[in-house]
Amino acid sequence: VLILVVHMNLVSAYVARREELVLKRLRTGEATDLEIIAGTALPAAVLAFGQITVLAVAGAAVLDVRMPRNPLLLVVAVLAGIVLLAGFSALTSSFTRTVETAGLTTLPLFLATVLGSGLFFPTDSLPDLAASLCELLPLSGVMDLVRAGWSGGSAGGDLLGAGLNTLAWIVITVFSVRRWFRWEPRR
Repeated sequence: VLILVVHMNLVSAYVARREELVLKRLRTGEATDLEIIAGTALPAAVLAFGQITVLAVAGAAVLDVRMPRNPLLLVVAVLAGIVLLAGFSALTSSFTRTVETAGLTTLPLFLATVLGSGLFFPTDSLPDLAASLCELLPLSGVMDLVRAGWSGGSAGGDLLGAGLNTLAWIVITVFSVRRWFRWEPRR
């Protein structure tokens, strides 16, 4: 849900608003750059959070899956994932030329996350070097935090590592967006 609703949707939104000069016009007003970027991301963030909540509750009710054991950690993980992916979306939009190519520019992060962040299979099943590299992927920390929030079990060091990984990627993303985000159309 995070990748599809937040990342893929927001890249298209940022590119479309940039190409239609909406971002440029907004920037001439009272709103700060952060407010413009966050305002664009807010609907996708709320939608993603709502979908995740519905899926968790429906999964527990219909599929007889137990509710998360540490819901606070799960909420923090989802919010961190939303912030990280909103930043990645803004960064990805800076080298996405048109709305039509947004599907192509979002594909690498989607594939890396699906294959390497433990979404479909645990990274523990990979060879040691591959598992170590996969732990450094942008959403690996978020996935570890989500897994720990749902199951309720994880060592403090593992949670700290996942949290630091997520925080490091958020900082890298914020720095990159501040440096390379495009406010005007690419010509």
